[in-house]
Amino acid sequence: MNLPFNNRTYFKTLNMQLSPMKLKFTRADLLKKLYDETGVTENQAINDAFALNYNLREEYHTFEDVKAALDAVRYLPSQVCIKAILDYSSSTQLEATV
Repeated sequence: MNLPFNNRTYFKTLNMQLSPMKLKFTRADLLKKLYDETGVTENQAINDAFALNYNLREEYHTFEDVKAALDAVRYLPSQVCIKAILDYSSSTQLEATV
């Protein structure tokens, strides 16, 4: 992979406004990428950083694993909770129609 080490060349290649490439990324940046809250330029900069920083890439993969595990968890309310919600719902529905 041929990485652009010159900031000016990097941003000219992307046809973007010239500005310095961000070299350090926080966990918040990685989470934004994980949840698709980053733009094309920031994604490319993070991907370039992955090629240069093994620990950053591994931390991102850990976040991916945790997200997948959390997405797989399904919680079901107890029957007591369901009954309480339905009872409340039916009582407020009567009040609204009266």
